[in-house]
Amino acid sequence: THQNITRALVLGSAMWDLLGTNTVVRPDPDYFQTHFEAVHHLITRLRSDLVGKNVDIFWRLPTAVHLHVTPSDSESPMFGERIKYMSTSRNLMLYQQQVKIMTALKVPVIDLYLATHLSASWLVAGDGRHYRNKYMHYVMDWFFR
Repeated sequence: THQNITRALVLGSAMWDLLGTNTVVRPDPDYFQTHFEAVHHLITRLRSDLVGKNVDIFWRLPTAVHLHVTPSDSESPMFGERIKYMSTSRNLMLYQQQVKIMTALKVPVIDLYLATHLSASWLVAGDGRHYRNKYMHYVMDWFFR
């Protein structure tokens, strides 16, 4: 039977919040308050719903972004609009706040931030947000093997 098997539920959210056009440019936690409240609520609710179901919750923290890898506005105006608010300072602030939330909730984290900060060469060509699958499988193996 599968009753004694513990499963891992891996959650995470940051990139869409980082790139959202409804936030301001400066890295101020107050502007992401609804994100932080939603993250807290999600974990609290899931813990309640999953009691006795042999599921461990993990939070995957944000990966680093690399604006220098993306095309300029003149090369790709539509892409430029999508990454308009992508910045290291905003991303780092999201990362730090999520660390605080998960620490307070005692949720284990999968922290890829520093590894991805040093791994721009593993990004999808011309994309400062998405890492190649081979790289992500490799770093995720650090945690699950």
